[in-house]
Amino acid sequence: MTGGMSGIEISSIVDLSYLQALHDVFSDDMKSRGIEVASAILDEKAVPLTFEFNHCSFCKEIRKTKAGLQVCRASDLYGICVAKEHLERTGQVRPVFYVCKQGLVDFCAPIVVRQDVEGRKREVPVAYFFGGQFRYTGERKDIVTPAEPSLGLLARTAQTLQERPPDSSDLCVRFHQTTYLDETQFHQLEAAATSFTDVLNGVVQKLYDWRRVKRLEDFMAGAATVRGVDELFELVIESVPEMIHARHCSIFTIQRDEPSGCEHLVLRKTSYEKLKAEENSAYYNKGEGLTGWVWEHAHSLRLENLQDPAERMAHGRLDWKHKYNDSDEHRGFLCVPIVGARRDVIGVIRVPHKEPGNFDKYDEIFLNFLAGHLSSVIQCQLAQERFDREGRVAGLVDIATRLGRARSYSRVLDATITGSLALFGGDGKKHFVNILTSDGNYWRVEREVGTLGLARGYQDLRGMTFEIREGLTGLAIHDCKAYISSDLDGSARNGHYIPAVDSGESAMSAPLKWGKEVYGAISIVSNRRFEFSKEEDLPILMRLAELSASAIKKARAREARMKEAKAMRAKARRKRMGRLARSACRMIDWLARTFGGAS
Repeated sequence: MTGGMSGIEISSIVDLSYLQALHDVFSDDMKSRGIEVASAILDEKAVPLTFEFNHCSFCKEIRKTKAGLQVCRASDLYGICVAKEHLERTGQVRPVFYVCKQGLVDFCAPIVVRQDVEGRKREVPVAYFFGGQFRYTGERKDIVTPAEPSLGLLARTAQTLQERPPDSSDLCVRFHQTTYLDETQFHQLEAAATSFTDVLNGVVQKLYDWRRVKRLEDFMAGAATVRGVDELFELVIESVPEMIHARHCSIFTIQRDEPSGCEHLVLRKTSYEKLKAEENSAYYNKGEGLTGWVWEHAHSLRLENLQDPAERMAHGRLDWKHKYNDSDEHRGFLCVPIVGARRDVIGVIRVPHKEPGNFDKYDEIFLNFLAGHLSSVIQCQLAQERFDREGRVAGLVDIATRLGRARSYSRVLDATITGSLALFGGDGKKHFVNILTSDGNYWRVEREVGTLGLARGYQDLRGMTFEIREGLTGLAIHDCKAYISSDLDGSARNGHYIPAVDSGESAMSAPLKWGKEVYGAISIVSNRRFEFSKEEDLPILMRLAELSASAIKKARAREARMKEAKAMRAKARRKRMGRLARSACRMIDWLARTFGGAS
């Protein structure tokens, strides 16, 4: 990977999978706002470093050809030049909007590190944050979208490459279907892109300044290979303080009291000597103390001065004096939630700062970022703590019970992924539930959990769609047959999609088939340390897939019946209203005849 002007490679500052996780934050934010724009992080040569999210139909069609890809990369390089020129002219690190060579609006923002060059601070780009692919006809006249796409360069490039260009009439239709942003949406996008650029640059600069990346990589590698949840928590409390200059570290997890059904936030591990005796017994109720506040609000809490009443009041009435505080004698305080796959809080990490310093917003971003990566590891370890991996056959009975109790399609998928974790563990593995689209031509990742990074480090593949026969999963769905990667030679792998077996991982996939219906597939991929067995592991996965398919069929039938019953109730209600309306009309006619005639 080529570095920027300084020769610095961004991969030497931050692992690309962590960069992808940061990028996901922006993509999710735009999706929640209903603003459909593409985004990616590219290197100096306009080569993607993260997954290119949400390409519009127009750009997807263009990029299917070599000529189109070449023209689009040239446009990206132009965006890099525009961003560099703006940085050199103004010294500002912010997104710059421009019109691409085909006529859509894009933006580019540099990701820089500040270096000392001959005694002067110099901002050196190491990567670029891109986004856009939308139409705009607002107040800014420098980025007005043309009425029709500019396809001349594409046609000339295709002619040079002796390639047939895409259908221009089809491209024009797709161009007109591209997202249009009004003035309000444009300003929302500009503000969000500027804010995210600031966050991205702050995190990268902090990692560069602190040279924290090696410790972070060692920590995440260790977290993925520990055996048991207690060993994982021990690694967390030992490693986190030195990474963010904290005095201590305490980690809490949510535990349910089975007789009462009440949940508590229990102290699992701490490096604070005064609290070690309270491990596995000290707990918070939801909303209790600063730590309970983080659980209740599912949001991080950073205080520069814990003992300043005005700062505490800014967050509401914070009860900070509590028996289980490891921060009473300190000022700087930071506490972040560990959020699970279903967006629920599964734990909390709490740290006080080393005196006399305070945590800044980039420390908060970094610890939230770390907690996000720990989430899947902790979930896997907790699942492995609850279920004995050696008792998998007996575990199928429990899983069948859970699937039978699932009253909705969504809960069936959740029970399936939980069952896969219970049977095959989470350490060094990734689990997927993939479902066929309604047209039967594609399969989509519906559920995903696990510790293993896949597809060149991309972490979150939920919602991604692949064609039938793509990858081991597509093969299992298309052939209605369970496959294990060791049975396939290189030519039969059908691309390096999930499970990603091109890098030597072991993978298996079983179709979700019940009767003649195929709903999708369950897929698991592991690193080289865990080779799946055709004799022991594949039959277990096939049985899980069969149980899940049966539950999916019942859940869909139940939901269809509920929908039909709802429609019938609505029809009956309309019919009753019709009868009442007709009766009212007859009454009005009678009154008109009776009293009208009398008058």
